[in-house]
Amino acid sequence: MPEVIVNFPAGMFKGEDASRLHFKYTLKDLVAEQMSAIDPHTGVMVTFNPDADIDVTALPYDPLMSDTTATVLLKIITYDWPDRMDNIKARLEVICKIMAALVPDEFIMPGQDAVSVTFLGKEKGCWASAQKFSLDPS
Repeated sequence: MPEVIVNFPAGMFKGEDASRLHFKYTLKDLVAEQMSAIDPHTGVMVTFNPDADIDVTALPYDPLMSDTTATVLLKIITYDWPDRMDNIKARLEVICKIMAALVPDEFIMPGQDAVSVTFLGKEKGCWASAQKFSLDPS
């Protein structure tokens, strides 16, 4: 399932739950839509449920301590399937343009882009997960 890491200036949403949630759910919807692709191992089109399948981690940063080329930095991590990679730049541009409209103007520094998106592809089998279990034998 796609994972998204979002770096943004601390205070960008000023405690506004509505704008934070709008940003998060718009991002999840876009990633679900734009990362859908044909699984090369099964030949089946894989589509994602934004609420169940897209993991988002938000990492606010101190703008005074950071030098970035964009206000919001997005990293999307998922399989680098050929169907997805054939037009990955166009897919990322869709995400970028829509998300850029949600960045408040006062956080964009002169000469800085509003959003940049990086795709980090992984191959099949390059991840693991586990549920917590007890080591207590009793």
